[in-house]
Amino acid sequence: MKWLVSGEGATDIGTCAIGSSVSCRGEQFEIGPMAAIIDRLLEPIVDYSPLAFESICLLRKQDLTRRSRRSKSLRFVALPGKKADTGTRFFFKNALALARAAREMEAEDRCPVCAVLFRDADGTHTSSETEYAQKLKSMELGFKAADGFDRGVPMIPKPKSEAWLICALKEDSPYSFCDRLEETLPGNDDSPNSAKMQLAEILLAKGKSTSDLAEMVMNQEIHPDRIDMPSFNSFRQRLELVAREMIRS
Repeated sequence: MKWLVSGEGATDIGTCAIGSSVSCRGEQFEIGPMAAIIDRLLEPIVDYSPLAFESICLLRKQDLTRRSRRSKSLRFVALPGKKADTGTRFFFKNALALARAAREMEAEDRCPVCAVLFRDADGTHTSSETEYAQKLKSMELGFKAADGFDRGVPMIPKPKSEAWLICALKEDSPYSFCDRLEETLPGNDDSPNSAKMQLAEILLAKGKSTSDLAEMVMNQEIHPDRIDMPSFNSFRQRLELVAREMIRS
């Protein structure tokens, strides 16, 4: 079993070391906190650390974007009754490109591969739940559009990955009442008291920085299994379901 992951950069899923190819694993994979969360959630199910066994491979965003652009058959599927928009089209095409890359890895490595696509939901306080649901559904449809690929996992924090981490690290009742963060945290980094700024302040008070987050997850200063938020639960349930299905296959 393997997991092909792709995110936005070093502060979420991670990045490849300088000089490495468009995809990487093992020592070449400089993991971010979201990759560490994936590993921690999978370990109790598969009985080993996928990162330690180099079973998680990163496909860099730049290459995923190139794959999306060069494929002539990438056709956006609008949600029923919904007008196609730039945001949902972006999520669909990225999911489709990653699923196709996972298909290629399956053929090469001769084992099932799960595709995990990270993208922040972003948006604002007033962004509707329908908008988030549309982005999630567009990603699901993108995975399916790759010849029925059924091992796709959307990883879409609402409004941003910082919300999941603030849930675990906040001074006032960590891991409790975290659903409120999805409605109150600004999704825009330029907003006053942005989610990114709030997380940085929490870390500074602990003598940490954002560069410490992946290690904090791996050494259990942050417990992903205790995070309880709608967007996180959606991701976790899908990841665990796919992992169990891969074990049975």
